Amino acid sequence: MNVALFAGLDTDHAYSMRKYATGLADALQAVVETRFLQENGFLEHSFQLYYGPGIRLPFFLNRSKRLAALANEGLATHVLYPREARGKQADVNHVLDHSCGSLVAALPPEHTVVTCHDLIPLEVPDIHPTFYSRMTGQRWYRKSVAAMTRAARIIAISEHTKKDLVKHTGYNPDKIVVIPHGIDRRFKPSVDRAQQQQTRQWLGAPADCKMVLHVGDCAPYKNLPGLLRTFALVRHKVREPVCLIRVGPPFTSSQLRLVKQLKLGGCILRKESLPLDDLVSLYNIADVLLFPSLYEGLGLPVAEAMACGLPVVASHAASIPEVLGEGQLTFAPDDVEGMADAVVGLLENAALRQALIEKGLRRARHFSWPLVAEQVFAVYEEVWKDASSHV
Repeated sequence: MNVALFAGLDTDHAYSMRKYATGLADALQAVVETRFLQENGFLEHSFQLYYGPGIRLPFFLNRSKRLAALANEGLATHVLYPREARGKQADVNHVLDHSCGSLVAALPPEHTVVTCHDLIPLEVPDIHPTFYSRMTGQRWYRKSVAAMTRAARIIAISEHTKKDLVKHTGYNPDKIVVIPHGIDRRFKPSVDRAQQQQTRQWLGAPADCKMVLHVGDCAPYKNLPGLLRTFALVRHKVREPVCLIRVGPPFTSSQLRLVKQLKLGGCILRKESLPLDDLVSLYNIADVLLFPSLYEGLGLPVAEAMACGLPVVASHAASIPEVLGEGQLTFAPDDVEGMADAVVGLLENAALRQALIEKGLRRARHFSWPLVAEQVFAVYEEVWKDASSHV
């Protein structure tokens, strides 16, 4: 069985989508080498990872978000990539990013699987900042979602995403398989004190400062206002200095105004884009991950934090409780007081902190790439068998 893995555009550097594509491709290769090479002495299956031909506009044109969207979200995703994919189809085709669902129209649907990570543009319509991008983004996104429902199977990364799929598309729930993301094995606890000290110095964090971490972008569904207001309350409630570490793009203008209003400018440290090893180091020196999102298809930073032994305070929105498991600290996204008290509790109560760390480490085992790859490979075998029986 030959499998073609179709990732997003080669111009798209979204962290979670890239990690899903490369992590799954590597894990699938390891699975077949373990299962078939050792048993038979040869490989019966192959996997080829493809990225779509994104359009790189000249610098002076790329400054226009409208032109960039027309080029990549429109022309590249819905015309150029499907045209190229036709010549690369295999026994089983796996579209790894539901935003490229239009590929299913160019591939034999009975041989095709799609992974749906979330339906955020349908669940949170205001994700796009301008009227133009809302209109065009919704139109293109709905086109991808409609095409995706022709596939033989859809892999949803959470039960919540599966529910959203059924609600918005009417797709047969019996053909939706829930398989989460995997997380890199480098996400693990570290006891290297020298490395932790070096990370603090590189970050510019004071030696005596407690650290609240947030990983994510500035989109409306990430609830940055809730994050900032919660952090401001934490500062007033704790006896020790505390700083907020943000991994993600710069604040928007409205978020910057809130930072100024809450007088947080001197206690926020930000890193925009980090190599994986540096991100692991941040998880290991932080005291708590604060994650108050309004919606998440999965909430990858939550799983990464737990794997590193970092306790989490999060909202109970969408899939987040599903990722965290039982016994964790979750609140309504607008419960700023509750989240702040929970953060303070973790900073000051060693027994509570240790209990959450142990629960989180056990829960994080569900997101191992070998386990994910085994489940995905079983979907391929099922699709291949069904397609072959109809020949």
